[in-house]
Amino acid sequence: SNGNGISFPTMKKIAGQAPGCGWPEFAKWDNLKDNLVNGALVLEVSMWTRRQGTDREITGSEFVPSNPFLNNMLKEYANEETSDVSFEVGGVRECDDERWKQARTVPTTLHAHHLVLKCNAPALAEMCKPGTSSPVRLPNVSPEVFKHMLYYCYGGEISQEDLEENSRELVDAADRFGMANLKLKAEACLVRNATFTPDNILDSLLYADSKNCALLLEKAMDYVVENRNEVIKKVSFEDLPGSMLRDFLAALGSKGQSGKGESDFEYMRVCELRQRLHAKGLCVDGSKKAMVALLKENSA
Repeated sequence: SNGNGISFPTMKKIAGQAPGCGWPEFAKWDNLKDNLVNGALVLEVSMWTRRQGTDREITGSEFVPSNPFLNNMLKEYANEETSDVSFEVGGVRECDDERWKQARTVPTTLHAHHLVLKCNAPALAEMCKPGTSSPVRLPNVSPEVFKHMLYYCYGGEISQEDLEENSRELVDAADRFGMANLKLKAEACLVRNATFTPDNILDSLLYADSKNCALLLEKAMDYVVENRNEVIKKVSFEDLPGSMLRDFLAALGSKGQSGKGESDFEYMRVCELRQRLHAKGLCVDGSKKAMVALLKENSA
């Protein structure tokens, strides 16, 4: 003691433990009473915190910035000077207004880096070669949606407002260009905002099946199972693919099921299947049938 209290080294010696440890009854009173100051036990406490985004401790005498990679990548988004590929997006766009027809849009040239696309949008990367002067034409993609998609490739986040406004188009683009994570993110937004009715349920089922949106298909099937009496009266399922009919039977059979085994993948919900695939480092995109087969193949 220096007469003003107990310093940390002394406390360490009294407690007999390493710095940073603590618990009730850390020292005996017989060892502490000789260090009282005017009858009071004074403790000198050193504290530090962890700065968000860093892995090391920050003290008052040092500052360590977080890894700059993500910010540097975002700075390269749409950087025409350093880009090595380009795309001419828009010009003709298909839209759904009672029947399919074409709508004219203004084409927009957007720039990117082939390596970024190769890592995050492999199907898009295969459509272009670095250093080519002429842009790759993508007339059936909205420029606004393509910008969101590229921004996501560079590590950016799409705002909730933009996600909700363009969720279906983002599913289409992400499915086309091999961006599984973005596809699932947009699909989840579609599911949250979906309102199924007997009038639109057939279109929802066919769309989900065509894009391998397993979660959307599951939610649509849940609606059919829960409202089957009303749906059967108004909807003809003659044009549904055979694989979807099998999924319907599985959905009916799984309703009320309990005590599923660890390997009963057919009765698992899509979210659980995706979590298991992700934990094994496997692809989480695809139909439920494909996910079940992949899990079985890698569960031996």
